[in-house]
Amino acid sequence: MSILLRGKKSLSQLARAILKSFGSNASSYPFSTRQGAYQTSAGPAAIAVNDPIGLELDAMGTTVGPELVTNGDFSAGTTGWTDGTTATPTVADGVLTITNTGSGVTGCGRGFATVVGQTYVVNVDWTQVSATTAYTGIDSTNLAWGTLLLDLTTLGQGKRQAIFKATSTTTYVSLLQNATAGQSTKFDNISVREITGIPAVQPTAINRPTLQQDGNGRFYASFNGTNQSMALSSVPFQMADDFCITTCINPGVQAGNGAIFAVVGAGAVARIELYVAVTTGFAAFYLHDDATGISAASGATDIRNSPCVVTLWKVGNAKYLRVNSVQVATDSTVLGTATFTDAAWGCLPVVFADYFNGGNYEGDAIKGTLTLAQVITLEKAAAQKAGLVL
Repeated sequence: MSILLRGKKSLSQLARAILKSFGSNASSYPFSTRQGAYQTSAGPAAIAVNDPIGLELDAMGTTVGPELVTNGDFSAGTTGWTDGTTATPTVADGVLTITNTGSGVTGCGRGFATVVGQTYVVNVDWTQVSATTAYTGIDSTNLAWGTLLLDLTTLGQGKRQAIFKATSTTTYVSLLQNATAGQSTKFDNISVREITGIPAVQPTAINRPTLQQDGNGRFYASFNGTNQSMALSSVPFQMADDFCITTCINPGVQAGNGAIFAVVGAGAVARIELYVAVTTGFAAFYLHDDATGISAASGATDIRNSPCVVTLWKVGNAKYLRVNSVQVATDSTVLGTATFTDAAWGCLPVVFADYFNGGNYEGDAIKGTLTLAQVITLEKAAAQKAGLVL
């Protein structure tokens, strides 16, 4: 006779089960794992320490849809691709070569169906054959580059990936070059797929946080306190809904006040946020909305450069601020029914520019009513990402 021993589930397994129970109303951004982190148009999908983070996929609900570009591998020659006036496209061994027969910008492009407001990922393989400038662009017009994905002036080859949000029901990917007659560029493996879920993105290169690693080998997203943030592509709840935001951070030495996480709406009460403020040599957490702000730490507590788990938990009109699994503040201000129109880790978007200075190991967001026991489980699981035991 054999006996099967079943071990207890780990904290991470318990937390994931809670997140999964809320379905598409739950999002998780595990910066600490590097999984789902991309540089977008700054380079290949792989990411390393000190690289910028342009995309963090939602670990709970993010999936990549089917291929939208037909004949992106050019296995059917140039079928479906439209030529520019001075472009001579040829295909050999499944690789497209665009040779310019005149001067100026020319190339090939094709359209595909998109949903306005949805987020997509595009991948391109390229080889720079001549001393020319190669472009790859996404636009609502063919043979244009409203969103420039590739802008190269040096010889070589490589891969490029970028994220874009659709602005029309038909979007075009254009493979272009700006050259004199006879110069050419090679393209292959053109791919566009929809990203579902709620990815966190920063398409502006200068505003991207960077991937860093602490002394214990754990990864985190580092925000500089000046201009870096990760905006969520959408938030599926209203201010009247119950929700829970849990984040594991390591605050830096703040040069000023900053929002760790913020959601912004369009009503009389326009925002609610997790906030860190600097006063006389220490930093304190705040639960803040347009109506009130409540300090969550005393002058005897210096949380700078120390891992912390901070939670904003809303049930009805009650909003609770928790630090390291201890309730430190509460507020009962009515938030109204305005829809959240924007949200971000690392800064307060739209309303005013207060940016967080420090590292973020994990961020979880849930629409729905959580019990205290569920909140505590999420907090303890997030703490593990930074080696913190609650």
